[in-house]
Amino acid sequence: MAAPIFWRDAALPHVEVRKVDDGRTVCYAPHSHREWSMGAITGGQSTFLCGERAYRVAAGELVQINPDEVHACNPIDGEPWSYLMLYVDAAWLAGQRHALGLTPAPQWRALKPDTLSHAEVFAEFVSLVESLLDGVAGERRQGRGAAGLSHQAVALTGRGRRPRMRARRAGRGGRLPRRRVHQCASVVAIEPPRPGQP
Repeated sequence: MAAPIFWRDAALPHVEVRKVDDGRTVCYAPHSHREWSMGAITGGQSTFLCGERAYRVAAGELVQINPDEVHACNPIDGEPWSYLMLYVDAAWLAGQRHALGLTPAPQWRALKPDTLSHAEVFAEFVSLVESLLDGVAGERRQGRGAAGLSHQAVALTGRGRRPRMRARRAGRGGRLPRRRVHQCASVVAIEPPRPGQP
C-alpha cells in the first residue's frame, strides 16, 4: 500500500495537502485541527463524523471541517477508499474572505455545510490540490493557489456567483456506531514531523 503524501511549500506557508491513495488501513479517533480543512473523496467511500453529525461519503463528494471541529473519517468494512485533504490556516482564510467582502470582519466565521455534492466545485478543488502536488513552479503555484482558494471561499460562503450545492444530511441517528469509534480510538499521527522535529 502506498504511504500518504504530505505537501508543504514556503511559497504558500498557510496551506498543507495530504493525499491518501489507499485508506483501508487509515483509522482515526475523533480529533480536531486549528486549520480549516476540505477533503475530496476520490475513490470508494468512508464514514465521516463531524461534531455530532454522521455521514457516509463517496467518490465525487467533498467534506469541509471548520477549525477545532471534532471529526473523523474512516474506512467502511475494509473497503478501499482514497482522498485528498487541504488544510488552510484559518486566520489567513478569514482575512482573504474579508478582503473579498464576504464577511464583515477578518475573524473566522464557520462555513457550512459539512458535505457537498457538486461536480464542478469538486473538479475545481481536485484540480487545485493536484496542481499543488504536481510541483508547479513557485509564483505560478502561489498565484493559482491564492486565486483557487479565494474562488473556493466565494463558492462556500453562499455569496456572489456560485453554483448551487446540495448538502447531504446526516445518516440515521446522526451518530456513528459506538463500536466504530472504539475501534479507532488509538492515538494516531495526523501529520509527519516538520523538519527539525523528532
